[in-house]
Amino acid sequence: MIQTNIFSKGRPLAEYLKKQRENKKFIKTVETGGTFALITFFLLFAIRPTALTISALIGEIKAKEQMVAEMRKKIGNLVLAQDAFSQVQEKYKVISSALPDNADYRQSMVQITSAAKESGILIDKLNYDLTSVKKDTGPSQLESFSVAINKAASFQSALDLTDKLLHNRRLIGLESIRISSTKNEKKSSESESTPSDNQINISFVNEIYFWQNQNEKK
Repeated sequence: MIQTNIFSKGRPLAEYLKKQRENKKFIKTVETGGTFALITFFLLFAIRPTALTISALIGEIKAKEQMVAEMRKKIGNLVLAQDAFSQVQEKYKVISSALPDNADYRQSMVQITSAAKESGILIDKLNYDLTSVKKDTGPSQLESFSVAINKAASFQSALDLTDKLLHNRRLIGLESIRISSTKNEKKSSESESTPSDNQINISFVNEIYFWQNQNEKK
């Protein structure tokens, strides 16, 4: 009887302790579930937007770094181009005077008359043929016009003028040269003076070249 009473009195205590363990287990399960729910909430509504923002910022930083690198490369190329241009800028006028980007009739007149003056020939008239400007059919766009010279001069002066025209800075081609004796020429009433015996009549037809500017064509 005594043993039965002990067991009967101890059963409620065992059940109570069992319920307490189950309650603690349930509470722990609820706490664990709540923790996971809270973590999920933060991941979805707090950490994820922050991560997306950080990722976007990193992408922008990389894009800006690439843009800066490209700009530095372009600036470097620009500096090299400016340096190259400064090196040839002094020679540009010389090149332009040899083959200008327009007809520049005044320049051709000055160069021809100066060459003639250095050869001892005074040229008072140049005949420009502007009605038949020759155009290159190829891709070079090289064009030219004719200038004729008719003058009485000594043979040596004529040779010297021919050499100067051939070696002139302006690109000049001698299309034709005609030499005749002044003794066989008929004297007209409008002649200013009678040529001396050591003089000859020279006739040059010069082809003056220039580079046609594309803007002028448009």
